[in-house]
Amino acid sequence: MESGSARNVLISNREVEIQNLKEIRDLPEKQKKGREKEIRAGAQFLQVAPRFPSRRGCKDLPWAILFLLTLALIGFVVYSLYGIDTELNRDADFKHHKTHDGLIPTDIWKDALTINFACVAGCVCGFAMAFFWVMAAKACPSPVVYISIYGVPIITIILGLGLLVYGFNVSQVQGTNFLISGGFFILVGLCQLACAMCCWARFIPFTIEVVEMVATVSNEHPCMVAVSALGGFFNAVWFLLLALGFAAFTMKHQEDKADQHKGVMGPVEFCMLLVLFWGSYVIHNVCHTTYCGVFSRWYFSTEGSYLLPSMRVALTTSFGSICFGTFIVAAVRSVQMLVQSIRVAAQEDGNIVGCVVALILECIIDFIGDMLEYFNEWVYVQCAIRGGTFCESARATCAMIACNGIKAIIGDLLVDRVVTLGILLSGVVGLGAGAVIAFTRDEVPDSHMSRSAVIIAGVLGGFFGGLVAGGGVMTIFSSGTKAIITCWAEEPSRLHEEHEFEDVHTEFNAKVQEYNSS
Repeated sequence: MESGSARNVLISNREVEIQNLKEIRDLPEKQKKGREKEIRAGAQFLQVAPRFPSRRGCKDLPWAILFLLTLALIGFVVYSLYGIDTELNRDADFKHHKTHDGLIPTDIWKDALTINFACVAGCVCGFAMAFFWVMAAKACPSPVVYISIYGVPIITIILGLGLLVYGFNVSQVQGTNFLISGGFFILVGLCQLACAMCCWARFIPFTIEVVEMVATVSNEHPCMVAVSALGGFFNAVWFLLLALGFAAFTMKHQEDKADQHKGVMGPVEFCMLLVLFWGSYVIHNVCHTTYCGVFSRWYFSTEGSYLLPSMRVALTTSFGSICFGTFIVAAVRSVQMLVQSIRVAAQEDGNIVGCVVALILECIIDFIGDMLEYFNEWVYVQCAIRGGTFCESARATCAMIACNGIKAIIGDLLVDRVVTLGILLSGVVGLGAGAVIAFTRDEVPDSHMSRSAVIIAGVLGGFFGGLVAGGGVMTIFSSGTKAIITCWAEEPSRLHEEHEFEDVHTEFNAKVQEYNSS
């Protein structure tokens, strides 16, 4: 509900004068009016829509239906794989020295089993490492934050030095690429280290307090880790379905697509990537919305279970909103990959101008995708709390950020550094698990793959499995931070009166007041 003055809006039980907001103070007049309109609409939604309503309608339902139809279409395409005639695949290029019939020999399944087992071992070990990282953040938050901020650049520098050493010990052609990559990694690591020492050091105490708070809540509700495990499993299933579906389509429609599109991504590949990104983002944001619901219900001390109602909201009433927002991001990411394929094709043809133009476009699209992806994560906090449509939640998020000055809190937090190192550690542990499985594999006589190829595939599979599993667990930190900040902006007193995080509440207040007075 708006206040009596046309210049003011009522948000978080206090009147805010729109004209004095830092968000719109310096905007051109035309943009200022549009921004004011969005803030008023968002503030009105925040006042009208109750928190955690007992009954919620399904929002953005057409997008949920479209996603489910896409899933059904993929299932149909995969099912059609069983109708493929293997005689079409007889080709001299595929003949094996044992079978001589153009069909894949049975020995390849032993190699595939080893690689898949390495991926599974990487997922399990990466998951355990991420869980240990969360526990460590609760037990000793200060070392975790300091290691995260200074550890990532140091690891990057060490990786660069390793590439340099390897580059000096291989042939000149291969060595040049490794030397360039090593120098790049060292440069990036040094820049990160300089930022950590000169720019980020003053934010570390604040980050330690927030990390300890989020880790405390996470350990009070450990069932969220089960959600991340399910998310990782369904992500793997989604990727497998897409891979099988793409294989089924290409085997039934054999064309020389590389020559047809001159190295540029074709429409089939574009659609496959779009659906792949869409499904992966949907699974990720279902988990994210569930986590936000748990943290929000903890903050407002609602009655009953926290996890199951939050998961029910993410999978039913807000599922359409999740599908809508993630489709936008997936479309941007797919266009980015298309432009990247154009850049690579131009580079191979020696077209310097085309390569530079495509690289600039790729960077712009990448920035837009990152911005949309980050903003969506804040929007889904409102979906978890109030259950509005995606557009209503987006306006509410804009109004909340503009009127409460929480930009100052967001800008001074380094929680993402803790998340990043947790994911990297999970990947490294997964890599080790995959290496153990691959190295201990028994030699298979007349194997379709060489031993070195199986080892490389197992190591990479373990690494990426650890990254995926660790990323699912570490998302809890990012989601919890966003949810608590959003809830604090609505009702600040609960943080120190009910939950006794007095220091965090004081820091939040100080940063918001400093931001508003500047």
